Amino acid sequence: MIAATSLLLFFADTALTHGPAPSPLRVFGVTDGGEPDIVTTSMGLTWHDGGEGYTYGCPSQWGSSELTTPLVEVMDRDTLMVVGADALYTSTSRACPLAALNDPEAPAPSRVTDLHAVPGRIWGVANEISGDDLRNQTWAWSPTEGFQTAFWMDDRKLDSILDLGDTLLLAGARPEPVLITFPSDAALPVEESQRRVTPLSLPTAAPIERLSLRHVEEGEGGALRIWMVGTWASELHLVRSDDGGLTWTELGSAVAAIHGPVPLCGGALAVADGALLPDPEHAPSCSLEPLESRMFACLRESAGEVYFCELRQLKHVVQPQDPADGLTVETWYRLEQITGPDTSCAIGGESATQACEQDWLHEAAEAGLVTDFGESSGGDAGASDDAFGGEDVGGEDSGGGESGGCSLIAGRSGASGWFLITAMIALGRWRRAGR
Repeated sequence: MIAATSLLLFFADTALTHGPAPSPLRVFGVTDGGEPDIVTTSMGLTWHDGGEGYTYGCPSQWGSSELTTPLVEVMDRDTLMVVGADALYTSTSRACPLAALNDPEAPAPSRVTDLHAVPGRIWGVANEISGDDLRNQTWAWSPTEGFQTAFWMDDRKLDSILDLGDTLLLAGARPEPVLITFPSDAALPVEESQRRVTPLSLPTAAPIERLSLRHVEEGEGGALRIWMVGTWASELHLVRSDDGGLTWTELGSAVAAIHGPVPLCGGALAVADGALLPDPEHAPSCSLEPLESRMFACLRESAGEVYFCELRQLKHVVQPQDPADGLTVETWYRLEQITGPDTSCAIGGESATQACEQDWLHEAAEAGLVTDFGESSGGDAGASDDAFGGEDVGGEDSGGGESGGCSLIAGRSGASGWFLITAMIALGRWRRAGR
C-alpha cells in the first residue's frame, strides 16, 4: 500500500506541475473567408496561412523569454504586443521576430494587468503595489507614436480596459471601485479634465478585490450598458449597469470561472461554472439548446463572430437571420491545422533558429501535433478535458491560463499524465481486491 501510494504521489506531482492541456485561447480578427485570423494557444501564437491551415509563428518559449500568451493584443491585423516574462514585445509584420520594447517609461511585465487595442493604438494598464500603497500607470503604444504614458494615478489600482467606439473605459477595485472614461483618441498625455471618474455602487458590502470589464454597448438614451465581473467574498459575480455605471444589478455568481458575456441573438449570454447564464433582462431571442452540455474553456466575440473554446479546438456560434431558425455550432479551428515550425520566429543567428525549431517540435510533440520524427499526427497525446484552467477575474484575456509544455518543467515528459491515470486505476483495483 505504501509503495503504491508513493508511486501515485510521484506521478501526480509530475503530471500536475506539467502544465495545462494544449488548447486555443483567443481569436484576433476574421479573414475574408470567415476563418479566425490570428489565434493564441497555450503553446504560442498561430497565424492563418491563406489556405486551410495555420502557421505556428511563435512558440511559447524562444530565446530567454517565455511568451505566456494570455496577455496578447493585436491592432489593425498586423501589429501586436505580447507581455513576455522579461519585457513587452511588439511586432508590426504579423509575425516574429518580436522586438523588445526598450523604453525607460515602459512598465515591467509583471505590473501589466490588461491590454486593449483600438484603431491606431494599443492601450495598457500597469500597477505598482507596495503594501497598502497603490499607483497606476495608464499608457499607449503605436508604431508611429511609440510608447507614451497617458497618466499616472496615485492611490489607485486599475484592473481592466474596454472601449465602445470613441470612448475608452477603465475599471478598478481599489481602494474603492471606480469607472474611468475618456476619449480613446485623446492627445497624450490625457489631461485630467478629459477623464471622468465615476464611483461605483456595487451590490455588496464586502471588500472588492478586482473588476473585469467584459462587454459594453450603447443602451437606451445613449447611456453605456456595461457588463462586468467582480471578485468579492471569494466568488466571481457578474453584474450589469444600464446607466453608464451609476447603478448595478447582479446577474449570477461562480466559484471557478465566468466566461463572457457575449452579444447573442439580440441579448447577452455568459457561462458561469459551466452553466449557461443568459441575462434575464436582455436574454437571447433564439434557442440556446445547441450550447447546452458543452465544455466551455472560453466564450468570446471577435469581429462580430461569437465562439467558444473546447479542448484542442474552437467552435463558431452561427447566429440565424431569423431567431426562430435557431443557432448552429460548427468547428472553427483545430490544433491539427497548425503546420509549423515557422523559423521566422528566430531572434537572430543560426543557433536561435535551431532552438526555435526544436522548441516548436518539442511543444508540438507533446500536443500530439507531430510525432517524435516531426511527422504530422492527429493523436490526443494524453490531453484531458479537466486539464483546462478557467478564466480568472482578470478577464478572458487570461482564459485557459498559462503557457504549457515541457520547456517549463525540465526532464518531465508529457506521458506522465498517463502514468498518473494508470497508477490510480491500479491502486483502485488493488484496494477492491483486498476487500
